[in-house]
Amino acid sequence: MNDGLDIPEVDFLETAAFAFLVFEGKSLQLLRANRCAEQWYELSGTKVLQDLFPRVNVARLQRKLRSGKSFKTAVESDGASSVPSVAQLEVLRFVKQGVELYAAFVVDVASVGERAAIYRSFATLAEADSKTQRRRLASFPEENPNPVLATDLRGEIVYTNPGMDLLVSQLNLNSARELLPSEHIEVVTGARGSGEAESSVGDRIFLWSYHRLAEQHEVHIYGREITAIRTAEQERSRALAELERGKRNQAIGQLAGGFAHDFNNLLAVIAGYTDLALEQPSEDEILRGHLEQVRVAAERGRSIVNQILAFARGERVQFEKVDAKAMLVEVLALLRGSLADEVSLISDLGDGSSDDFQVNGDMVKLEQVVMNLVNNAEHALPTQSGEIRVSLCREASYVVIRVSDNGRGMPPDVRERIFEPYFTTKRMSGGTGLGLAMVHGIIEEHSGLIEVESEEGRGTTFTIRLPKFDSNLDQVASELRRMRPLGSRKPTTKMGPETKIMVVDDEAALARLAVRVLDRFGLRAESFTDPELALQTLVKNSGAYSVVITDQSMPGLTGLELMREVREKCPDIPVILCSGYGVELTEEQVLAGGGEALLWKPVDWDALVSLVRELSG
Repeated sequence: MNDGLDIPEVDFLETAAFAFLVFEGKSLQLLRANRCAEQWYELSGTKVLQDLFPRVNVARLQRKLRSGKSFKTAVESDGASSVPSVAQLEVLRFVKQGVELYAAFVVDVASVGERAAIYRSFATLAEADSKTQRRRLASFPEENPNPVLATDLRGEIVYTNPGMDLLVSQLNLNSARELLPSEHIEVVTGARGSGEAESSVGDRIFLWSYHRLAEQHEVHIYGREITAIRTAEQERSRALAELERGKRNQAIGQLAGGFAHDFNNLLAVIAGYTDLALEQPSEDEILRGHLEQVRVAAERGRSIVNQILAFARGERVQFEKVDAKAMLVEVLALLRGSLADEVSLISDLGDGSSDDFQVNGDMVKLEQVVMNLVNNAEHALPTQSGEIRVSLCREASYVVIRVSDNGRGMPPDVRERIFEPYFTTKRMSGGTGLGLAMVHGIIEEHSGLIEVESEEGRGTTFTIRLPKFDSNLDQVASELRRMRPLGSRKPTTKMGPETKIMVVDDEAALARLAVRVLDRFGLRAESFTDPELALQTLVKNSGAYSVVITDQSMPGLTGLELMREVREKCPDIPVILCSGYGVELTEEQVLAGGGEALLWKPVDWDALVSLVRELSG
């Protein structure tokens, strides 16, 4: 009975006058038995130790054997005539080929001397096997390619393996100590003398595991490189942070767009009725001055709303070849006149001709980026005095613009959030927090990269990398319609009474305003606040209307849906779509749906009237 293990052969074992059995240590399954054991016990089928010795406490047996001791107990016969009435069971543990084995001797008390001889033979074999294992363990550090070392209990290195020596040589270090963590002594001399710590040399990171061996008065240290693991963790953290930032920006954009939609309607009403009032003849210059101030405030409100909308809908730009060097010369000349006298604006626009600094982009938006960064730099200077430096250079396939200052700098928590929408450090001076978020968005639109370096008390540097101009790049979607200031033109000759405009807007005040403004320009108009009612009226009286002007965000039917219905049922009537909330709305969508134009609120009435006249023929 043998399972293939190389169980030691012992002279006279098969013919001995005592039972000899070998069990597997974990399962306690019988693996081998000599002739005497086969005579004494019924061994047919699979047997385990408990089958033969049911009164033996197995847990106690294993515990004692694994502590390095033998297990002895008396066993009594169950009445079978072949088994001694009183016998002694002794079990010895040994390991062979990595498998834990138990050698069991069942000896009649009359043959103890013979049993002792066999026991000594197996004890010798077990000791030899143990020495082999110790030799194998002793050679392990030498064969381990990872760094292994040992120190005394004060932390002084007493041994290094070849793997450690090779690593010290590769890294051009003077000693193995330079590789160990800064807290090395604290770990070794600590209460436990065990633990883990990391160290880094250049861009490589290592993890060290400390294990104190009190009986040897040593601490063994095992190292391994974890650079790839830490790099992957950092990349994952960055990716998660970027994803979270994107989700947060999207949510803020939706909120901002909703706010801008409602605020746009209010601005349109304020600006529209102010224009109507200004057009009335009046000799009251004080009243006119007040109205003009209302008009100026409405324009400022429109500027803020347009910024919010640009962020909310991810406004697309039209790219063209931009001379970054010429652009900076113009912007810096403008900025020098607006900065405080105590601020020095220094420029270093690099060597080379303008052709060396061509990028594909939107010049107006790139100018906004530079002006915003210089304005922020001025606010960061102590008492608005100090130095702002703007530089231009080429790096590989990028044109690089840097804006730096020697101001107060930023702490890490501010630096991490600097590009978030509505995050500002200028609460008391009225900062909106949109500036740097829009700068970040513009640079992303240009397939570029913006980075910030800052340290408290040492200033801040923004670095912008823009791809060089590539004549093969496809231009992005055309720029959205630009609106001129409200009320810049007076009403012209009235059109004929047959011209009737349908205005559809769920905001009643805005719909009434549109009718009044169109009337001032000689255009008859009728307003509807219910888009479904407007559609029904149009279908019944299609000949009475020449143009439909509709809002986008309305209950029941959106402007796009109404436009498609009009195109299907009254294909000869042109539709103009107006919107103050365009996160998912583009001019291409309007044109593809059969519309004639897309205007953003607050509407430029001059542009609208010109377009209506053009469409009315």
